[in-house]
Amino acid sequence: VLPLVAPGAEPTATALAVGLTHDLTDLFARWCWFPVIAGIAARGARQRGDTVKDLGERLGARFLVDGTLRAAADAWRLGISIAEAPSGRCVFSATYDFPRAELFSVQDEVCQAVVAAAYPQLIAAAQVVVARGSADLGAWELTHRALLRQGARDRSGNLDAQADFRSAIAQD
Repeated sequence: VLPLVAPGAEPTATALAVGLTHDLTDLFARWCWFPVIAGIAARGARQRGDTVKDLGERLGARFLVDGTLRAAADAWRLGISIAEAPSGRCVFSATYDFPRAELFSVQDEVCQAVVAAAYPQLIAAAQVVVARGSADLGAWELTHRALLRQGARDRSGNLDAQADFRSAIAQD
């Protein structure tokens, strides 16, 4: 999760953007089996002229969560997007508007809505790779493929999932 940007550098917006970045990072990290880079590692990651691919390589991240928090007279607008770093492809984008006076009361709900909406898109993007059945998958990809196979809820899928889990553990 990259630090959210608050255009115009209004002190309140900047402080809220920091809080939202922290909350989003924490929520993504709480979801089972999805690796999330610590928030401090992403601070200062942006450099002039960087592409999504550059940022992903520097951070060791497959997906980058980015966004802005903009203020109007009586409202806030949070814009969030998630890009797949190697391809630069946007896999999720959403905008959330809420009354300026209610930010603290809705902050948790907004962050939960972002993570809940984005998470299936991230997993779907990750499973595109693991569903291909490549013989040289890494431990993380094997784990995702195992979870995908386990989701079939049948004996064959469970046996295949167990084999993938064992391979992932052996690699890790």
